[in-house]
Amino acid sequence: MTTAWINGSIFTGTDTVEALLTKGEQIVTVGTTEEILATSPEQVVDLQGKCVLPGFNDSHLHLHNLGKSLFDLSLAGVTSIDSLISRAKTYLETYPERCEKVLRGRGWNQDYFEERRFPTREELDQISTDIPIAFVRVCGHVAVLNSKAFDVLGICADTPDPPGGVIEIKEGKLTGLLTETALDLLKPFHATLSEEDLREQFRSAFALAVQHGVTSAQSNDLYFPDALAKWKLLCDMEEKGEIPLRITEQLTLETPEDLDDFFAAAPQPASSLLRVGPIKLLKDGSLGARTALMLHDYADAPGERGTEALSDASIERVLEWTQAHGRRLIVHVIGDGALEQVLDLFEKAEDPSLLGLVHCQISSSKQLDRIAKIGCFVMAQPIFLDYDLKILEDRVGKELASTSYAFATLMRKGVSVSLGTDCPVEGLYPLPNLYCAIHRTDLHGKPEGGYHPEHAFTLEEAIRAYTVESARQEGQAESKGKLMPGYLADFVVLLHNPFEENSENLLKNRVVMTVVGGETVFSDQTLKGAFSHA
Repeated sequence: MTTAWINGSIFTGTDTVEALLTKGEQIVTVGTTEEILATSPEQVVDLQGKCVLPGFNDSHLHLHNLGKSLFDLSLAGVTSIDSLISRAKTYLETYPERCEKVLRGRGWNQDYFEERRFPTREELDQISTDIPIAFVRVCGHVAVLNSKAFDVLGICADTPDPPGGVIEIKEGKLTGLLTETALDLLKPFHATLSEEDLREQFRSAFALAVQHGVTSAQSNDLYFPDALAKWKLLCDMEEKGEIPLRITEQLTLETPEDLDDFFAAAPQPASSLLRVGPIKLLKDGSLGARTALMLHDYADAPGERGTEALSDASIERVLEWTQAHGRRLIVHVIGDGALEQVLDLFEKAEDPSLLGLVHCQISSSKQLDRIAKIGCFVMAQPIFLDYDLKILEDRVGKELASTSYAFATLMRKGVSVSLGTDCPVEGLYPLPNLYCAIHRTDLHGKPEGGYHPEHAFTLEEAIRAYTVESARQEGQAESKGKLMPGYLADFVVLLHNPFEENSENLLKNRVVMTVVGGETVFSDQTLKGAFSHA
């Protein structure tokens, strides 16, 4: 079927047009409303003057973790340890059937607590000493457990730290904290999910994604040991028409042998909606948890430099495998120490255009130049500024902070920079992400004028990073990210036109329609009555 989308303000990625014509999944032509109607389309959609953008392509997030978080205890927004305890007790009383084996929660952030510190094992014991409790920090790199959880897991003060992680001990006693790879010890607490449970979690995440205009998601859902099982489930969901957006899966397997085994057994998806993308590894942790790997001591924690979650040798083995197989490799780096070590590895690669840095938050001017010279790409999350601006200078000092989160500066140096949210670390909301990219403030507009505004994106640069650059990093820049003839008909309709309003109004704007492959996958009925048959 041919469909004319008319009377709009359609940003193609390079200019603005009134209308476009789609046939099946693709855009046939663009032009004026009169020109498009002259093609005698089978269906007409009146956009009623609304702004249309290419669909948002979130370059790094965790859809399954988002789906899981919708079914577990949310600790987001907790402002004290007492309120964390209170919320957990209420949840335990309200949903006792969900907590029979373990009480799981995620989303707390000690920097928002009145106490400004991590919770302790003893404090979680106030919730319950009868059931295990495991609460993961918002970043996913730190967890706090109660005494029962340690007992069930068989962890004591003499248990050795796993490589790349820490079981925190103070004065010979467990504090309750686990960091980085030590969180792998929580696997016995992971719910034994039925296939239908997994489907429902993915469905919930997909629905939220398209509601907010995400037409493509580069999602890190495939991990050892169930990467293959999840991939098979996603292939089955795609074949049954249960996936409403385009998904590129980022695969976290840490050895060439595991990668060989996965690809030998992985089925091919039924269509281009679903694909396996880059291999994704983690070099360090998070800034908020002080597990990001730094070249020098943390300014607010002398003697601490973070955690190396994966050795250079392990990364180098996988890098060699990806280069030999023509596959992309992306590496989580947040601290400047992690960045330095990974750039040393990338510098030796035969084809650095297949290599990417996920997050790339703390960086010196010299490192920014190295990234541009090497020719790798960057998957950035400007929304992190909403929280990180509260701690940035305290953690790393003013000088290093001034050249950090410098994503637009990297783009102007010729680096391909894409945007994402790392959801559920942050919400799956493109418009607040754009706001932080453009203003370099938190979501309350602080600090006034933006933090080092020389690193701020323009609106057009930020949209480009969220669309065509995200597609480029998938190897799909010739088919996605623009609204031009031959490109996929993936786009969003906004309530207000961001090009005509003060960019501060991005936080008041919203998606009213999402279209993937020419099909409407979300509509809030703002354009009710827009569809008609010619």
